[in-house]
Amino acid sequence: MRSWIAVALASLLASAPLVGAPYTGAPLAGAPYTSAPRAAQESGDTQTVELRVAALRPRGVLVDRGSVDGLAIGDRVRFRRRAGGIVDGRVVEVGERNALVALDDPAATVELGTRGETTIPSSRLAGEIERIAPETEPETAAEAPIELATEDHPPWTKTDDEWQAGEPLLARIVPLRPDERAPSSSGRIWASADEITSSEDDRTDGFERLGASFRAANHLGRGETLAIDFELDARRTDVPDNDDETDSGLRIDRASYSLGDSRFASDRVEFGRFLQRGMPEFGVLDGVEWGRRLSGGSRVGASLGYMPEPDRDFESGHDFQASAYYRWVFDESEVCSAAIGAQKTLHHGDSDRDLAIATFEYLPADGWNAHATAWVDYYTSGDQARGPGVELTQAYVRASRRFAGGDELAWTYTHFAIPDIERNEIPELSNAALADDRNDRFALDWRRSLDDELRLRAEAGVWSDEFESGGDGELAVEKRRLFGDDGRGELALFGVSGRFSSAYGVRAGLAKGDAYGAWTGEYEFAQHTIDGFDSTNDELPQHRLRLGRDWHSASGWSFACDVEAWLWDQETAFALHVFLQRSF
Repeated sequence: MRSWIAVALASLLASAPLVGAPYTGAPLAGAPYTSAPRAAQESGDTQTVELRVAALRPRGVLVDRGSVDGLAIGDRVRFRRRAGGIVDGRVVEVGERNALVALDDPAATVELGTRGETTIPSSRLAGEIERIAPETEPETAAEAPIELATEDHPPWTKTDDEWQAGEPLLARIVPLRPDERAPSSSGRIWASADEITSSEDDRTDGFERLGASFRAANHLGRGETLAIDFELDARRTDVPDNDDETDSGLRIDRASYSLGDSRFASDRVEFGRFLQRGMPEFGVLDGVEWGRRLSGGSRVGASLGYMPEPDRDFESGHDFQASAYYRWVFDESEVCSAAIGAQKTLHHGDSDRDLAIATFEYLPADGWNAHATAWVDYYTSGDQARGPGVELTQAYVRASRRFAGGDELAWTYTHFAIPDIERNEIPELSNAALADDRNDRFALDWRRSLDDELRLRAEAGVWSDEFESGGDGELAVEKRRLFGDDGRGELALFGVSGRFSSAYGVRAGLAKGDAYGAWTGEYEFAQHTIDGFDSTNDELPQHRLRLGRDWHSASGWSFACDVEAWLWDQETAFALHVFLQRSF
Protein backbone atom coordinates (compact mmCIF):
# COMPACT_ATOMS: atom_id res chain seq x y z
CA MET A 1 0.00 0.00 0.00
CA ARG A 2 2.88 2.33 0.75
CA SER A 3 4.06 2.16 -2.86
CA TRP A 4 0.60 3.20 -4.08
CA ILE A 5 0.64 6.19 -1.71
CA ALA A 6 4.08 7.16 -2.98
CA VAL A 7 2.75 7.36 -6.51
CA ALA A 8 -0.11 9.58 -5.34
CA LEU A 9 2.20 11.87 -3.38
CA ALA A 10 4.54 12.25 -6.33
CA SER A 11 1.77 13.94 -8.29
CA LEU A 12 0.66 16.34 -5.57
CA LEU A 13 3.34 18.94 -6.19
CA ALA A 14 2.35 19.35 -9.82
CA SER A 15 -1.40 19.16 -9.32
CA ALA A 16 -2.14 20.91 -6.04
CA PRO A 17 -3.99 24.14 -6.79
CA LEU A 18 -3.09 27.55 -5.48
CA VAL A 19 -5.83 29.40 -3.69
CA GLY A 20 -7.90 32.08 -5.31
CA ALA A 21 -11.50 33.11 -5.44
CA PRO A 22 -13.95 30.32 -4.63
CA TYR A 23 -15.25 28.22 -7.46
CA THR A 24 -18.72 29.46 -8.23
CA GLY A 25 -20.12 27.24 -10.90
CA ALA A 26 -19.64 26.04 -14.43
CA PRO A 27 -19.66 28.03 -17.64
CA LEU A 28 -22.88 28.91 -19.38
CA ALA A 29 -22.87 26.52 -22.26
CA GLY A 30 -24.59 28.82 -24.71
CA ALA A 31 -22.41 31.87 -24.25
CA PRO A 32 -20.31 32.84 -27.27
CA TYR A 33 -16.52 32.81 -27.06
CA THR A 34 -16.18 36.57 -27.42
CA SER A 35 -18.56 39.33 -26.51
CA ALA A 36 -17.67 41.20 -29.68
CA PRO A 37 -21.10 40.95 -31.38
CA ARG A 38 -22.81 42.10 -28.20
CA ALA A 39 -20.12 44.67 -27.58
CA ALA A 40 -20.62 46.16 -31.01
CA GLN A 41 -24.21 46.83 -30.11
CA GLU A 42 -23.21 48.36 -26.80
CA SER A 43 -20.38 50.63 -27.83
CA GLY A 44 -19.47 50.33 -31.47
CA ASP A 45 -15.92 49.29 -30.52
CA THR A 46 -14.16 46.56 -28.60
CA GLN A 47 -10.89 46.14 -26.78
CA THR A 48 -8.76 43.09 -26.02
CA VAL A 49 -7.72 42.63 -22.39
CA GLU A 50 -4.72 40.38 -21.74
CA LEU A 51 -4.68 38.40 -18.51
CA ARG A 52 -2.80 35.66 -16.69
CA VAL A 53 -3.71 32.60 -14.64
CA ALA A 54 -2.87 33.52 -11.04
CA ALA A 55 -4.30 30.47 -9.26
CA LEU A 56 -5.88 27.10 -10.02
CA ARG A 57 -9.32 26.06 -8.81
CA PRO A 58 -11.41 22.90 -9.33
CA ARG A 59 -12.80 23.12 -12.87
CA GLY A 60 -11.63 26.73 -13.16
CA VAL A 61 -8.81 29.26 -12.80
CA LEU A 62 -8.34 32.64 -11.14
CA VAL A 63 -7.02 35.40 -13.43
CA ASP A 64 -5.26 38.62 -12.50
CA ARG A 65 -7.78 41.02 -14.06
CA GLY A 66 -11.07 42.18 -12.57
CA SER A 67 -13.80 44.79 -12.72
CA VAL A 68 -11.35 47.71 -12.78
CA ASP A 69 -9.99 46.23 -16.02
CA GLY A 70 -13.46 45.98 -17.57
CA LEU A 71 -14.23 42.29 -16.97
CA ALA A 72 -17.82 41.25 -16.30
CA ILE A 73 -19.67 38.01 -15.62
CA GLY A 74 -20.38 36.20 -18.87
CA ASP A 75 -17.28 37.35 -20.74
CA ARG A 76 -15.58 34.62 -22.74
CA VAL A 77 -11.87 34.01 -22.14
CA ARG A 78 -9.41 32.17 -24.35
CA PHE A 79 -6.19 30.78 -22.85
CA ARG A 80 -3.19 30.06 -25.08
CA ARG A 81 -1.11 27.28 -23.56
CA ARG A 82 2.66 27.51 -23.83
CA ALA A 83 2.93 23.97 -25.15
CA GLY A 84 0.34 24.77 -27.82
CA GLY A 85 -3.42 24.65 -28.06
CA ILE A 86 -6.20 26.76 -26.64
CA VAL A 87 -8.62 26.39 -23.74
CA ASP A 88 -11.85 28.39 -23.55
CA GLY A 89 -13.80 29.47 -20.50
CA ARG A 90 -16.32 31.93 -19.11
CA VAL A 91 -16.07 34.52 -16.34
CA VAL A 92 -18.38 33.40 -13.51
CA GLU A 93 -17.23 35.67 -10.67
CA VAL A 94 -15.61 39.12 -10.76
CA GLY A 95 -13.67 40.91 -8.05
CA GLU A 96 -12.09 44.31 -8.22
CA ARG A 97 -8.65 42.95 -9.11
CA ASN A 98 -9.31 39.34 -10.11
CA ALA A 99 -11.91 37.10 -11.69
CA LEU A 100 -12.81 33.43 -11.68
CA VAL A 101 -13.04 31.69 -15.05
CA ALA A 102 -14.81 28.33 -15.35
CA LEU A 103 -13.30 26.19 -18.11
CA ASP A 104 -15.57 24.77 -20.79
CA ASP A 105 -13.79 21.45 -20.45
CA PRO A 106 -13.40 20.65 -16.72
CA ALA A 107 -10.74 18.07 -17.59
CA ALA A 108 -8.54 20.61 -19.38
CA THR A 109 -5.22 21.59 -17.80
CA VAL A 110 -4.01 25.18 -17.66
CA GLU A 111 -0.72 26.00 -15.93
CA LEU A 112 -0.09 28.91 -13.60
CA GLY A 113 1.00 31.95 -15.59
CA THR A 114 -0.76 30.87 -18.79
CA ARG A 115 -1.59 33.86 -20.94
CA GLY A 116 -5.16 34.55 -22.02
CA GLU A 117 -7.34 37.26 -23.46
CA THR A 118 -10.93 38.42 -23.60
CA THR A 119 -12.75 40.96 -25.74
CA ILE A 120 -14.82 43.61 -23.96
CA PRO A 121 -16.79 46.70 -25.06
CA SER A 122 -14.61 49.81 -24.99
CA SER A 123 -17.48 51.62 -23.31
CA ARG A 124 -16.78 49.73 -20.07
CA LEU A 125 -13.38 51.35 -19.77
CA ALA A 126 -14.61 54.69 -21.09
CA GLY A 127 -17.31 54.81 -18.43
CA GLU A 128 -20.08 55.38 -20.96
CA ILE A 129 -23.62 55.46 -19.54
CA GLU A 130 -26.69 55.41 -21.74
CA ARG A 131 -29.32 58.06 -21.19
CA ILE A 132 -32.71 56.46 -20.56
CA ALA A 133 -35.77 58.71 -20.81
CA PRO A 134 -38.53 58.26 -18.20
CA GLU A 135 -41.59 56.42 -19.41
CA THR A 136 -43.96 59.10 -18.09
CA GLU A 137 -43.66 62.76 -17.17
CA PRO A 138 -43.78 63.77 -13.49
CA GLU A 139 -47.36 64.61 -12.50
CA THR A 140 -46.71 66.89 -9.55
CA ALA A 141 -44.13 69.38 -8.42
CA ALA A 142 -43.11 67.00 -5.66
CA GLU A 143 -42.29 64.39 -8.28
CA ALA A 144 -40.36 66.80 -10.49
CA PRO A 145 -36.70 65.97 -10.96
CA ILE A 146 -34.24 67.83 -8.77
CA GLU A 147 -31.78 70.04 -10.65
CA LEU A 148 -28.25 69.38 -9.48
CA ALA A 149 -25.81 72.25 -9.12
CA THR A 150 -23.12 72.19 -11.78
CA GLU A 151 -19.87 74.05 -12.15
CA ASP A 152 -19.40 76.57 -14.94
CA HIS A 153 -17.14 75.35 -17.71
CA PRO A 154 -16.22 76.37 -21.24
CA PRO A 155 -18.58 75.26 -23.99
CA TRP A 156 -18.23 71.65 -25.10
CA THR A 157 -15.93 71.37 -28.10
CA LYS A 158 -17.48 68.07 -29.23
CA THR A 159 -21.18 67.45 -29.60
CA ASP A 160 -23.28 64.44 -30.49
CA ASP A 161 -25.30 66.21 -33.18
CA GLU A 162 -24.45 63.49 -35.70
CA TRP A 163 -25.40 60.66 -33.35
CA GLN A 164 -28.75 59.04 -34.11
CA ALA A 165 -30.98 56.90 -31.97
CA GLY A 166 -30.23 53.20 -32.34
CA GLU A 167 -26.53 53.66 -33.06
CA PRO A 168 -23.81 52.44 -30.69
CA LEU A 169 -22.67 55.19 -28.33
CA LEU A 170 -19.19 55.42 -29.86
CA ALA A 171 -20.24 54.91 -33.48
CA ARG A 172 -19.25 58.47 -34.48
CA ILE A 173 -15.93 58.48 -32.66
CA VAL A 174 -12.99 58.65 -35.07
CA PRO A 175 -10.34 56.07 -34.11
CA LEU A 176 -6.82 57.29 -33.43
CA ARG A 177 -3.91 56.20 -35.56
CA PRO A 178 -0.91 54.65 -33.80
CA ASP A 179 1.12 57.87 -34.04
CA GLU A 180 -1.79 59.71 -32.38
CA ARG A 181 -2.13 57.30 -29.46
CA ALA A 182 -0.22 57.58 -26.22
CA PRO A 183 2.24 54.77 -25.38
CA SER A 184 1.30 52.32 -22.66
CA SER A 185 3.11 49.83 -20.44
CA SER A 186 1.90 47.08 -18.14
CA GLY A 187 3.27 44.07 -16.36
CA ARG A 188 3.43 41.98 -13.25
CA ILE A 189 5.97 40.52 -10.86
CA TRP A 190 5.04 37.36 -9.02
CA ALA A 191 6.40 34.68 -6.75
CA SER A 192 5.05 31.31 -5.68
CA ALA A 193 6.15 28.58 -3.31
CA ASP A 194 4.85 25.03 -2.88
CA GLU A 195 5.96 22.80 -0.01
CA ILE A 196 4.78 19.21 0.42
CA THR A 197 5.82 16.83 3.19
CA SER A 198 4.68 13.26 3.83
CA SER A 199 5.11 10.77 6.64
CA GLU A 200 6.20 8.07 4.19
CA ASP A 201 10.03 8.08 4.33
CA ASP A 202 9.89 11.61 5.80
CA ARG A 203 10.07 13.07 2.31
CA THR A 204 9.75 16.80 1.58
CA ASP A 205 9.35 18.39 -1.86
CA GLY A 206 9.61 22.08 -2.67
CA PHE A 207 9.01 24.15 -5.78
CA GLU A 208 9.71 27.89 -5.80
CA ARG A 209 9.14 30.24 -8.73
CA LEU A 210 9.91 33.93 -9.29
CA GLY A 211 8.67 35.49 -12.50
CA ALA A 212 7.88 38.70 -14.31
CA SER A 213 6.11 39.81 -17.45
CA PHE A 214 6.24 43.15 -19.21
CA ARG A 215 4.34 44.72 -22.11
CA ALA A 216 5.32 47.99 -23.81
CA ALA A 217 2.95 49.17 -26.54
CA ASN A 218 3.25 51.97 -29.08
CA HIS A 219 6.35 53.62 -27.61
CA LEU A 220 7.63 54.19 -31.15
CA GLY A 221 4.23 55.36 -32.40
CA ARG A 222 3.92 52.48 -34.87
CA GLY A 223 1.41 50.31 -33.01
CA GLU A 224 4.15 47.89 -31.97
CA THR A 225 4.24 45.71 -28.85
CA LEU A 226 7.27 44.43 -26.97
CA ALA A 227 6.47 41.45 -24.70
CA ILE A 228 8.77 39.67 -22.24
CA ASP A 229 7.88 36.82 -19.87
CA PHE A 230 10.41 34.89 -17.81
CA GLU A 231 10.72 33.00 -14.54
CA LEU A 232 13.34 31.50 -12.23
CA ASP A 233 12.48 28.00 -11.01
CA ALA A 234 13.95 25.97 -8.16
CA ARG A 235 12.98 22.39 -7.28
CA ARG A 236 14.25 20.28 -4.40
CA THR A 237 13.57 16.90 -2.81
CA ASP A 238 14.79 16.06 0.71
CA VAL A 239 14.89 12.43 1.89
CA PRO A 240 16.52 10.85 4.98
CA ASP A 241 19.08 8.76 3.06
CA ASN A 242 20.95 11.86 1.82
CA ASP A 243 19.89 11.12 -1.75
CA ASP A 244 18.51 14.64 -2.07
CA GLU A 245 17.86 16.33 -5.40
CA THR A 246 17.97 20.01 -6.36
CA ASP A 247 17.43 21.73 -9.67
CA SER A 248 17.09 25.36 -10.73
CA GLY A 249 17.11 27.39 -13.90
CA LEU A 250 15.89 30.36 -15.89
CA ARG A 251 13.08 29.86 -18.38
CA ILE A 252 12.10 32.48 -20.93
CA ASP A 253 8.51 31.90 -21.97
CA ARG A 254 8.23 34.89 -24.27
CA ALA A 255 10.48 37.59 -25.70
CA SER A 256 8.92 39.01 -28.84
CA TYR A 257 8.27 42.14 -30.87
CA SER A 258 5.05 42.45 -32.89
CA LEU A 259 3.79 45.07 -35.29
CA GLY A 260 0.53 45.63 -37.14
CA ASP A 261 -2.88 43.93 -37.06
CA SER A 262 -4.93 47.06 -36.46
CA ARG A 263 -7.68 48.77 -38.40
CA PHE A 264 -4.93 50.73 -40.15
CA ALA A 265 -2.63 47.77 -40.88
CA SER A 266 -3.93 44.46 -42.23
CA ASP A 267 -0.54 42.73 -41.90
CA ARG A 268 0.93 41.54 -38.61
CA VAL A 269 4.50 40.40 -37.99
CA GLU A 270 5.94 38.97 -34.78
CA PHE A 271 9.44 37.68 -34.19
CA GLY A 272 11.32 36.34 -31.21
CA ARG A 273 9.96 33.67 -28.83
CA PHE A 274 6.16 33.51 -28.64
CA LEU A 275 3.14 31.24 -28.86
CA GLN A 276 1.96 31.30 -32.45
CA ARG A 277 -1.11 33.49 -32.83
CA GLY A 278 -2.58 32.37 -36.13
CA MET A 279 -2.79 28.72 -35.07
CA PRO A 280 -1.78 28.25 -31.41
CA GLU A 281 -1.96 24.47 -31.81
CA PHE A 282 1.42 24.64 -33.58
CA GLY A 283 3.04 25.69 -30.29
CA VAL A 284 5.77 28.09 -29.17
CA LEU A 285 8.18 29.36 -31.80
CA ASP A 286 11.67 30.85 -31.83
CA GLY A 287 11.33 32.60 -35.15
CA VAL A 288 8.97 34.80 -37.10
CA GLU A 289 5.24 34.70 -37.88
CA TRP A 290 3.39 36.71 -40.49
CA GLY A 291 -0.36 37.10 -40.83
CA ARG A 292 -2.74 39.15 -42.97
CA ARG A 293 -6.35 40.07 -42.36
CA LEU A 294 -8.33 39.82 -45.59
CA SER A 295 -11.48 41.65 -46.53
CA GLY A 296 -14.41 40.32 -44.54
CA GLY A 297 -12.23 39.26 -41.61
CA SER A 298 -10.61 36.05 -42.89
CA ARG A 299 -6.89 35.57 -42.26
CA VAL A 300 -3.90 33.89 -43.84
CA GLY A 301 -0.41 33.48 -42.43
CA ALA A 302 2.83 31.52 -42.16
CA SER A 303 5.67 30.98 -39.69
CA LEU A 304 9.28 29.84 -39.71
CA GLY A 305 11.66 28.99 -36.88
CA TYR A 306 12.71 26.58 -34.15
CA MET A 307 10.41 24.90 -31.62
CA PRO A 308 11.50 24.91 -27.95
CA GLU A 309 11.09 21.55 -26.27
CA PRO A 310 7.87 21.60 -24.17
CA ASP A 311 9.51 21.04 -20.80
CA ARG A 312 10.64 23.23 -17.91
CA ASP A 313 13.96 24.11 -19.62
CA PHE A 314 12.47 25.18 -22.99
CA GLU A 315 15.70 24.25 -24.76
CA SER A 316 15.66 25.23 -28.43
CA GLY A 317 17.62 24.64 -31.61
CA HIS A 318 16.87 20.94 -32.20
CA ASP A 319 13.51 21.10 -34.02
CA PHE A 320 12.89 23.37 -37.01
CA GLN A 321 9.40 24.02 -38.35
CA ALA A 322 7.64 25.73 -41.23
CA SER A 323 3.88 26.21 -41.15
CA ALA A 324 1.06 28.00 -42.92
CA TYR A 325 -2.64 28.48 -42.20
CA TYR A 326 -5.87 29.95 -43.52
CA ARG A 327 -8.77 31.01 -41.28
CA TRP A 328 -12.16 31.71 -42.82
CA VAL A 329 -14.92 33.68 -41.09
CA PHE A 330 -18.51 34.03 -42.25
CA ASP A 331 -18.52 37.75 -41.44
CA GLU A 332 -16.71 40.22 -39.19
CA SER A 333 -18.68 39.09 -36.14
CA GLU A 334 -16.77 35.76 -36.39
CA VAL A 335 -19.79 33.81 -35.18
CA CYS A 336 -18.87 31.08 -37.65
CA SER A 337 -15.26 30.30 -38.55
CA ALA A 338 -13.06 27.49 -39.82
CA ALA A 339 -9.31 27.13 -40.17
CA ILE A 340 -6.81 24.73 -41.67
CA GLY A 341 -3.05 24.65 -41.23
CA ALA A 342 -0.04 22.52 -42.13
CA GLN A 343 3.27 22.15 -40.29
CA LYS A 344 6.49 20.45 -41.40
CA THR A 345 9.18 19.79 -38.75
CA LEU A 346 12.82 18.68 -38.88
CA HIS A 347 14.62 17.06 -35.94
CA HIS A 348 18.39 17.71 -36.05
CA GLY A 349 17.98 18.40 -39.75
CA ASP A 350 16.15 15.16 -40.55
CA SER A 351 12.52 15.01 -41.66
CA ASP A 352 10.23 14.41 -38.70
CA ARG A 353 6.57 15.36 -38.51
CA ASP A 354 4.00 16.17 -41.19
CA LEU A 355 1.00 17.60 -39.35
CA ALA A 356 -2.29 19.09 -40.50
CA ILE A 357 -4.75 20.79 -38.15
CA ALA A 358 -8.35 21.77 -38.86
CA THR A 359 -10.70 23.74 -36.59
CA PHE A 360 -14.34 24.79 -36.74
CA GLU A 361 -16.35 27.11 -34.49
CA TYR A 362 -20.00 28.12 -34.53
CA LEU A 363 -20.80 30.47 -31.66
CA PRO A 364 -24.19 32.18 -31.97
CA ALA A 365 -25.60 34.12 -29.03
CA ASP A 366 -28.60 31.75 -29.02
CA GLY A 367 -28.81 28.09 -29.97
CA TRP A 368 -26.16 25.41 -30.03
CA ASN A 369 -22.49 26.36 -29.89
CA ALA A 370 -19.97 24.05 -31.54
CA HIS A 371 -16.19 23.75 -31.50
CA ALA A 372 -14.04 21.09 -33.13
CA THR A 373 -10.30 20.62 -33.62
CA ALA A 374 -8.53 17.73 -35.35
CA TRP A 375 -4.80 16.88 -35.54
CA VAL A 376 -3.96 14.60 -38.49
CA ASP A 377 -0.46 13.14 -39.03
CA TYR A 378 0.87 11.93 -42.36
CA TYR A 379 3.35 9.03 -42.18
CA THR A 380 5.74 7.67 -44.78
CA SER A 381 7.42 4.30 -45.18
CA GLY A 382 10.21 5.48 -42.89
CA ASP A 383 7.86 5.62 -39.88
CA GLN A 384 8.23 2.07 -38.60
CA ALA A 385 5.55 2.21 -35.90
CA ARG A 386 2.78 3.42 -38.18
CA GLY A 387 3.72 2.73 -41.78
CA PRO A 388 2.63 4.96 -44.67
CA GLY A 389 -0.74 6.67 -44.44
CA VAL A 390 -2.67 9.24 -42.42
CA GLU A 391 -3.95 9.00 -38.85
CA LEU A 392 -6.18 11.08 -36.61
CA THR A 393 -3.78 11.72 -33.73
CA GLN A 394 -5.88 14.06 -31.63
CA ALA A 395 -9.45 15.38 -31.70
CA TYR A 396 -11.61 17.64 -29.57
CA VAL A 397 -15.32 18.15 -30.28
CA ARG A 398 -17.73 20.05 -28.05
CA ALA A 399 -21.35 21.14 -28.50
CA SER A 400 -23.18 23.16 -25.88
CA ARG A 401 -26.35 25.13 -25.38
CA ARG A 402 -28.07 27.24 -22.78
CA PHE A 403 -31.84 26.95 -22.95
CA ALA A 404 -34.39 29.67 -22.29
CA GLY A 405 -35.40 28.16 -18.96
CA GLY A 406 -31.84 28.32 -17.66
CA ASP A 407 -30.83 24.69 -18.26
CA GLU A 408 -27.41 24.10 -19.81
CA LEU A 409 -26.30 21.03 -21.70
CA ALA A 410 -22.93 20.17 -23.23
CA TRP A 411 -21.26 17.09 -24.61
CA THR A 412 -17.58 16.62 -25.32
CA TYR A 413 -15.59 14.00 -27.23
CA THR A 414 -11.80 13.71 -27.06
CA HIS A 415 -9.39 11.36 -28.81
CA PHE A 416 -5.67 11.07 -28.22
CA ALA A 417 -3.02 8.86 -29.79
CA ILE A 418 0.75 9.17 -29.47
CA PRO A 419 2.40 10.54 -32.62
CA ASP A 420 5.41 8.75 -34.06
CA ILE A 421 7.97 11.58 -33.97
CA GLU A 422 11.65 12.03 -33.11
CA ARG A 423 11.16 15.31 -31.23
CA ASN A 424 11.76 15.05 -27.46
CA GLU A 425 8.11 15.62 -26.66
CA ILE A 426 7.15 12.22 -25.27
CA PRO A 427 9.06 9.44 -23.45
CA GLU A 428 10.73 6.70 -25.44
CA LEU A 429 8.13 4.07 -26.38
CA SER A 430 8.24 0.80 -28.25
CA ASN A 431 6.86 0.59 -31.78
CA ALA A 432 4.00 -1.56 -30.45
CA ALA A 433 3.04 1.09 -27.91
CA LEU A 434 3.21 3.85 -30.52
CA ALA A 435 0.98 1.84 -32.82
CA ASP A 436 -1.65 0.83 -30.25
CA ASP A 437 -1.78 3.38 -27.41
CA ARG A 438 -4.82 5.65 -27.55
CA ASN A 439 -7.56 7.09 -25.36
CA ASP A 440 -11.12 8.10 -26.24
CA ARG A 441 -13.56 9.85 -23.91
CA PHE A 442 -17.16 11.04 -24.21
CA ALA A 443 -18.60 13.32 -21.52
CA LEU A 444 -22.00 14.86 -20.83
CA ASP A 445 -22.49 17.96 -18.68
CA TRP A 446 -25.91 19.20 -17.47
CA ARG A 447 -26.82 22.14 -15.22
CA ARG A 448 -30.12 23.48 -13.91
CA SER A 449 -30.84 26.62 -11.89
CA LEU A 450 -33.68 25.94 -9.48
CA ASP A 451 -33.76 29.61 -8.44
CA ASP A 452 -31.37 32.55 -8.08
CA GLU A 453 -29.50 30.80 -5.28
CA LEU A 454 -29.72 27.04 -5.90
CA ARG A 455 -28.16 25.18 -8.80
CA LEU A 456 -27.82 21.49 -9.71
CA ARG A 457 -24.90 20.08 -11.70
CA ALA A 458 -24.45 16.60 -13.17
CA GLU A 459 -21.41 15.33 -15.08
CA ALA A 460 -20.80 11.88 -16.55
CA GLY A 461 -18.13 10.44 -18.80
CA VAL A 462 -17.01 7.15 -20.32
CA TRP A 463 -13.56 6.31 -21.67
CA SER A 464 -11.67 3.51 -23.35
CA ASP A 465 -8.07 2.82 -24.26
CA GLU A 466 -6.14 -0.01 -25.90
CA PHE A 467 -6.64 -2.26 -22.85
CA GLU A 468 -9.94 -1.52 -21.12
CA SER A 469 -12.65 1.06 -20.44
CA GLY A 470 -14.18 2.94 -17.53
CA GLY A 471 -16.19 5.96 -16.51
CA ASP A 472 -16.70 8.79 -14.05
CA GLY A 473 -19.57 10.85 -12.73
CA GLU A 474 -20.41 13.65 -10.34
CA LEU A 475 -23.66 15.04 -8.96
CA ALA A 476 -23.54 18.35 -7.08
CA VAL A 477 -25.72 21.08 -5.65
CA GLU A 478 -24.39 24.65 -5.45
CA LYS A 479 -25.85 27.25 -3.08
CA ARG A 480 -25.29 30.99 -3.42
CA ARG A 481 -25.78 33.54 -0.65
CA LEU A 482 -24.96 30.96 1.99
CA PHE A 483 -24.32 32.57 5.39
CA GLY A 484 -24.62 36.01 3.78
CA ASP A 485 -24.57 37.59 0.34
CA ASP A 486 -20.86 36.84 -0.12
CA GLY A 487 -21.07 33.17 0.84
CA ARG A 488 -21.54 30.09 -1.27
CA GLY A 489 -21.28 26.36 -0.83
CA GLU A 490 -21.18 23.10 -2.76
CA LEU A 491 -21.96 19.48 -1.92
CA ALA A 492 -21.00 16.79 -4.43
CA LEU A 493 -21.06 13.01 -4.79
CA PHE A 494 -18.59 11.47 -7.24
CA GLY A 495 -17.33 8.16 -8.55
CA VAL A 496 -14.45 7.15 -10.83
CA SER A 497 -13.64 3.85 -12.52
CA GLY A 498 -10.02 4.07 -13.64
CA ARG A 499 -7.56 1.76 -15.31
CA PHE A 500 -5.76 0.69 -12.12
CA SER A 501 -8.18 1.80 -9.42
CA SER A 502 -11.70 2.98 -8.72
CA ALA A 503 -13.08 5.40 -6.16
CA TYR A 504 -16.26 6.96 -4.86
CA GLY A 505 -16.72 9.76 -2.36
CA VAL A 506 -18.25 13.02 -1.22
CA ARG A 507 -16.93 16.59 -1.28
CA ALA A 508 -18.19 19.70 0.55
CA GLY A 509 -16.92 23.22 -0.06
CA LEU A 510 -17.61 26.62 1.48
CA ALA A 511 -16.44 30.12 0.53
CA LYS A 512 -17.02 33.44 2.25
CA GLY A 513 -16.04 36.70 0.61
CA ASP A 514 -15.25 40.08 2.14
CA ALA A 515 -14.01 43.48 1.01
CA TYR A 516 -10.45 42.22 0.54
CA GLY A 517 -10.89 38.73 -0.91
CA ALA A 518 -12.31 35.42 0.28
CA TRP A 519 -11.89 32.56 2.73
CA THR A 520 -12.32 29.08 1.28
CA GLY A 521 -12.58 25.61 2.77
CA GLU A 522 -13.11 22.13 1.40
CA TYR A 523 -13.40 18.60 2.79
CA GLU A 524 -13.37 15.44 0.71
CA PHE A 525 -13.64 11.76 1.54
CA ALA A 526 -12.88 9.10 -1.06
CA GLN A 527 -12.81 5.31 -0.82
CA HIS A 528 -10.24 3.87 -3.26
CA THR A 529 -10.06 0.29 -4.49
CA ILE A 530 -6.71 -0.59 -6.09
CA ASP A 531 -6.23 -3.38 -8.62
CA GLY A 532 -3.39 -5.84 -8.13
CA PHE A 533 -3.61 -6.18 -4.33
CA ASP A 534 -5.23 -8.95 -2.29
CA SER A 535 -8.58 -8.44 -0.56
CA THR A 536 -6.93 -7.50 2.75
CA ASN A 537 -4.96 -4.63 1.27
CA ASP A 538 -6.85 -3.35 -1.77
CA GLU A 539 -8.96 -0.62 -0.17
CA LEU A 540 -7.65 2.78 0.89
CA PRO A 541 -9.78 5.50 2.49
CA GLN A 542 -8.58 9.06 1.93
CA HIS A 543 -9.53 12.24 3.79
CA ARG A 544 -8.56 15.61 2.34
CA LEU A 545 -8.98 19.02 3.99
CA ARG A 546 -8.10 22.37 2.44
CA LEU A 547 -8.26 25.88 3.93
CA GLY A 548 -7.40 28.96 1.92
CA ARG A 549 -7.35 32.72 1.85
CA ASP A 550 -6.92 35.16 -1.02
CA TRP A 551 -6.42 38.89 -0.69
CA HIS A 552 -6.05 41.79 -3.11
CA SER A 553 -5.60 45.56 -2.93
CA ALA A 554 -6.48 48.52 -5.10
CA SER A 555 -2.76 49.16 -5.63
CA GLY A 556 -2.37 45.95 -7.64
CA TRP A 557 -1.10 43.58 -4.94
CA SER A 558 -2.65 40.12 -4.63
CA PHE A 559 -1.86 37.29 -2.24
CA ALA A 560 -3.13 33.74 -1.97
CA CYS A 561 -2.39 30.94 0.47
CA ASP A 562 -3.60 27.35 0.77
CA VAL A 563 -3.01 24.77 3.48
CA GLU A 564 -3.95 21.21 2.54
CA ALA A 565 -3.81 17.91 4.41
CA TRP A 566 -4.30 14.27 3.35
CA LEU A 567 -4.93 11.37 5.71
CA TRP A 568 -4.81 7.69 4.70
CA ASP A 569 -4.84 4.54 6.83
CA GLN A 570 -1.36 5.01 8.24
CA GLU A 571 0.19 7.86 6.26
CA THR A 572 -0.32 11.62 6.19
CA ALA A 573 0.77 14.45 3.91
CA PHE A 574 0.66 18.23 4.21
CA ALA A 575 1.03 20.97 1.63
CA LEU A 576 1.46 24.73 1.76
CA HIS A 577 0.86 26.85 -1.35
CA VAL A 578 1.68 30.59 -1.42
CA PHE A 579 1.31 33.06 -4.28
CA LEU A 580 2.19 36.78 -4.30
CA GLN A 581 1.79 39.15 -7.24
CA ARG A 582 2.12 42.84 -8.02
CA SER A 583 0.43 44.09 -11.20
CA PHE A 584 1.15 47.46 -12.73
